[in-house]
Amino acid sequence: MILKRFAPLIVLVLLFSSCAEKFDGYKIDGHIEGMTNENVYLEFLSPTAATVIDTASVDENGKFVMKGKVIEKGFHRIRNEQSDKFWILLVEDKAFGFKADYTDPKLRDVSITNYPEGEALQKSIDFFMTQQEEVQAKAMELQQTTMNPATELNARAAAQEELAGLEVAMSEKFKAKINELKENNSFSVIYLISALNPQTEGEFLKATISDLETELPNSAYVANLKESIAKMEAQIKQQEAAAAKASQVTESKEAQEIVMKNVAGKDMKLSDLK
Repeated sequence: MILKRFAPLIVLVLLFSSCAEKFDGYKIDGHIEGMTNENVYLEFLSPTAATVIDTASVDENGKFVMKGKVIEKGFHRIRNEQSDKFWILLVEDKAFGFKADYTDPKLRDVSITNYPEGEALQKSIDFFMTQQEEVQAKAMELQQTTMNPATELNARAAAQEELAGLEVAMSEKFKAKINELKENNSFSVIYLISALNPQTEGEFLKATISDLETELPNSAYVANLKESIAKMEAQIKQQEAAAAKASQVTESKEAQEIVMKNVAGKDMKLSDLK
């Protein structure tokens, strides 16, 4: 009977408690292993600048909390006060967990919880970095092969051909990854698209940016991408026009005859020397 009498009161207490925990903005429950008693900054990364929007003190256990309102949903970084170390993450007005390892030399040991799109960005960052490292390592290996005088001509030619195809192979991997992410992870697409060469992947880039405009019509990132592609296209057209002009062969004209005195004092034509 007592339990029944107080049941409505318990429900109200639970209701108000759950409401009190909600936050109309972002909330980051952070944990950076290996960092203690230091300040960290949260910076919003626009296409042109980094703006500090929050600061927090990391306690003796490496934990901190950040709360506030974002300038715009987008790329942010958590930066350490005492060094140049930082971690890129996606932030919007949501509550989520962030965990990183300060001792990780590549700063890639990052986990995001309760935020699927933010987690997808971390996976995309790792994919980007891994591909870049693999291509750089392979390029160095192939360059050593082509420059080694002891390498047979056939092996050297094969290495040069593979070296020339590295960018194409990497682009195909990135395009496949971008197509995989297009539906639900626009910011991962924005991050990965920077790996593609506008001169060779212009059509794919324009189609992808068009899709992004539909998903994020007011995004400064998408507007910046569109402007960058337009500038690149204008530069390519200028280069092509200059190359075409330089390669034009004008109709040859017969040179004007040159006449001068010889040692005997008589007029001699240059054509007489043929």
